[in-house]
Amino acid sequence: FATSVTEGRQLLEVLSRSRSRCMVAHTLRFNAVVQMLKQYISRIAPLHSLYLSQRFEQSPLVWLDRKAESGGGIVLHTGVHSFDLLRFLSGGEATHVWCQTKTVFTKETEDNFSMFCQLSDPSNRHIIHGAAAGSRSTASRSGLIEMSGENGQLVGDHHYGFAYLIQGAERTPLSIEPPVPTIREMLQVFVDCLLNSSPFPITPGDGLRAVAIAEACYRSVANKQLESVAA
Repeated sequence: FATSVTEGRQLLEVLSRSRSRCMVAHTLRFNAVVQMLKQYISRIAPLHSLYLSQRFEQSPLVWLDRKAESGGGIVLHTGVHSFDLLRFLSGGEATHVWCQTKTVFTKETEDNFSMFCQLSDPSNRHIIHGAAAGSRSTASRSGLIEMSGENGQLVGDHHYGFAYLIQGAERTPLSIEPPVPTIREMLQVFVDCLLNSSPFPITPGDGLRAVAIAEACYRSVANKQLESVAA
């Protein structure tokens, strides 16, 4: 959506003055595993913690490692999708983050990160602990999601298409629909909302909140401390 909160706020102002409609393409929300886990959260509620991990091979896109063009590394370009899922799955907002990054193949930007965050609980009962990790330095891919709650756990992988409900010592496989291209699904929702004049499910504000988490991660790396997320 933007490479900084300042830039994102300027874009929001432009959109508010125009008649243009905008939906942010957080495509992972349309993944079948993510949607199934979202449906089952009530079975393990109240939610205590979430952990997300996305692993990729080294990117062939040379411009991604040119900070003047890309604005940042994996935190900004794929991390934002994990940050959006932390919000989408928990229903809360990230308030504080702590982050570390490293470079393996890249030179100007990071290609690995680990972040921990505090998420507000929608019911205001307690703080939800969140964590996300990303890598573009392994010759493999994965998309792990783990959630724990008072009444069990949910585990899945949005890349490999499996999910489990764990309660007590029992692990129950969840029936996942065959994988579909999430970009196609996202575009279909976009078109349907346009044709029906209905609200978009992912707003510019959602995009900006993910950017705000990424920006707080970069501040945490620079200052080596816990940082607050811009409101």
